[in-house]
Amino acid sequence: FVYGLLLTEKHVRLYQFDRAGAVFSGRVPIHNEATTFVKLILALSTVDEVQLGFNDRIRWKNNDLYCIMDGVGTYKICNVKPFHRRTIRGRGTTCWVVEDPDEQGSRLLLKFAWRTLDRVPEWEFLEEIQRKCGRIPGVSELRGRGEIERISDLRNGAPLLTPTNKTINDRQYYYVFQPFYGRTLEKAPNTLILLEAFRDIIAAQWELARLDIVHRDISTQNMLLNERPDAQVGERGVLIDFDMAKRVIRDKSGAETDFRTGTRVFQSIKVLMGYGTHDYLDDLESSFYGITWIACTSDR
Repeated sequence: FVYGLLLTEKHVRLYQFDRAGAVFSGRVPIHNEATTFVKLILALSTVDEVQLGFNDRIRWKNNDLYCIMDGVGTYKICNVKPFHRRTIRGRGTTCWVVEDPDEQGSRLLLKFAWRTLDRVPEWEFLEEIQRKCGRIPGVSELRGRGEIERISDLRNGAPLLTPTNKTINDRQYYYVFQPFYGRTLEKAPNTLILLEAFRDIIAAQWELARLDIVHRDISTQNMLLNERPDAQVGERGVLIDFDMAKRVIRDKSGAETDFRTGTRVFQSIKVLMGYGTHDYLDDLESSFYGITWIACTSDR
């Protein structure tokens, strides 16, 4: 979260922006309530990073950046600039590449994100895959996970309501560790490597469909090249990010279509129109739009 002040010549108002939106105080007359105004300035001048909304798990030590997870371990960060979604309200996904302390020379992807409480955590799908299949080539593996805090914990008792008294979904902050596979398909060095990786991702979707799991957020950002030296045929491309995934019960309603779920430019026509339920054919159509996007925008 982050705090901000809206200041005029007569009044001040305090805002808190977080992944659920914004909450703000009433107008405070700065001349009649000068003490309150000074308290606000002092509070926002604190050197306590946690109170200001920073993630204090990311810390500098000498010239290196580390992620210090209480009760989990300390991980050296390889990329100073993380991947993150440039939005205020929503999942706020942030991804760091860290050294794997258990395997020298190997790297992990550490992902932080905020999920709504009514969504099934992505690790449940990955754990189900590992439990039933051991693993599916072309689907990201899970190396660790945990939950941290909720937005309701940061609101200090303020209700999660809109000005019209509509309930705002609470969100859970969590992290997952996965192998670091490599770059997105857009960065493929040549056409053959691109098509081999894309083929393996499509094969992985078929295996997910057999488990009645739909991804629902297939895009160019979620289809990766597997650049690890031990990558075999079937795992040259990897599908990641199961935040939006759902189970589909055959012969029943399944996952309703919702154009707000996923990346709009890659959504199927059926999802955009709001027809029926989201199934594996919609994931397949999104994959087609993804590879078409790469073919039309690549300079290689």
